Amino acid sequence: MKGGAAAPAPAGGAGAVGEAAAAVQAAVEAAAWPPASERLAAVAERIRALPRGPFPAVSDRAAAAVLVGLFEDEGGLVRVLLTQRSSRLKSHRGEVCLPGGKRDEADGGDDAATALREAHEELGLDPSRVSVLGCLPPVLSKHHLSVTPVLALVPPDTVPRPHPDEVAAAFTVPLAVFLGQLSDPRTGAPGPSGAGAGAGAGAGAHTPEPDRNRASRRKRGAAVAAPAQAPAEPMAWWSVDEADGAAPVAAAAPKARGQVDASSSGRDRPISQDCSYGTAEHTFRDIKWDEEMYRIHSFQWGSFDVWGLTATICIAAAQAALGRAPSFQERCPGGQHYSCFYWDGSRVRARKGPEGAETEGGGKAVRGAEAAGREGRPTAAALEAGAGGGAGGLVLPSREQVAAAPDVAVEAVEAEVVGAAAAQ
Repeated sequence: MKGGAAAPAPAGGAGAVGEAAAAVQAAVEAAAWPPASERLAAVAERIRALPRGPFPAVSDRAAAAVLVGLFEDEGGLVRVLLTQRSSRLKSHRGEVCLPGGKRDEADGGDDAATALREAHEELGLDPSRVSVLGCLPPVLSKHHLSVTPVLALVPPDTVPRPHPDEVAAAFTVPLAVFLGQLSDPRTGAPGPSGAGAGAGAGAGAHTPEPDRNRASRRKRGAAVAAPAQAPAEPMAWWSVDEADGAAPVAAAAPKARGQVDASSSGRDRPISQDCSYGTAEHTFRDIKWDEEMYRIHSFQWGSFDVWGLTATICIAAAQAALGRAPSFQERCPGGQHYSCFYWDGSRVRARKGPEGAETEGGGKAVRGAEAAGREGRPTAAALEAGAGGGAGGLVLPSREQVAAAPDVAVEAVEAEVVGAAAAQ
């Protein structure tokens, strides 16, 4: 150029340059996703650093535990292993849950032993190959059981073998889904503000659901086919009974929720090969439990509906593992966080502690419960009044002194209260 003349500005001016730079930056971030802080090594380190229990129980009834089995898929995403209950069961058939159940005497009072035993019975998971990282504080089921989530690493070469008497299918979900990462940032899908670069709701936004009850779920699941624009059904490992009927079901009619799509069967493939990240949908509903309001969450993943206590545990596990808060409001306005509930022997109550002990988002709720485990166990009256030195625990008889509660499924925890709310 002559006389040091300045180069002509790009068409569109500085604004266009800024937009182009932002687009390039977003593409770079998407290509590098997930970040190192959300890879399995960082997740395991973060969970191991959580305060250790034992945590005070939230009920004087039987104890239970569920396995939050984490692994990294071939694309670098940390995922969680979930199951769908068998159609052979007398209650809550077809509902999604985490592997787990009630504690047996043979477990020796060890929550990890309970979760691993149940996962072995349900999925054939070898306990000797599972690495337990820690536990989250227990939460209350709708049958008033104290349910402890056990966080662990499962081998990525695991091939689930669902027991047909207990489990219809096993499947996996990216852990980030439970923080509002409803579509894959690597696809460039638009996302809600505050969800992180590229984190998207896509076609499934965070929306309230006005009609969320068990009867309507089953009615919709039996009669409503998947939309034509829906992504391919996520990979799943079906029990022998379910897999045998996959081809006829798929050929006879459009797939309904909970039915088997033969093309989605994992069969003998290891869980690490499940790299699917279809568009998820997050819905919620604010309901009342006794005198307390709280928010119930649901995540639709293909034909699988992860909801209720299972969704609550997955949200808390995702926060602990990935080290960030969800992009959605976890607690309803003026309501309680689910982790605040406990059973005092006669009714459900909520801890009334300092601000932050009952919070939207599981991070502070988890820390509040961990503090309770460290600082002692005040009386139920102190809990209700917010006294007891901020401990937030509960004095309970030993489990040896408590008669076993009826044998109920701890995973299906919302049916009664949701049905009652819908009838109002």
